[in-house]
Amino acid sequence: MAFRLHPFQFGKLCGSVWGIFLFGYTWFLILHKGGHIDPSFIGFAYYRYAVTPLGSIIGLAWGFADGFLAGALFAWFYNWVKHARTP
Repeated sequence: MAFRLHPFQFGKLCGSVWGIFLFGYTWFLILHKGGHIDPSFIGFAYYRYAVTPLGSIIGLAWGFADGFLAGALFAWFYNWVKHARTP
């Protein structure tokens, strides 16, 4: 029996993990660095993201959307490759 990933479920998992990570990372920077930090690459990748309390919510939303899309596409591609040779 071949193992299959469910793209929607895997997308939700990846989106939740990436969104929560960005939220936590933003708050870590706010609490430990004072919040006056250049957001570096994350600020360029996600529109309106900043190292602020509002930016953490924006990062959570963008992170969920980005992670969901990446996870769902990965699961779909995995299923396509894994089961292309299966009769």
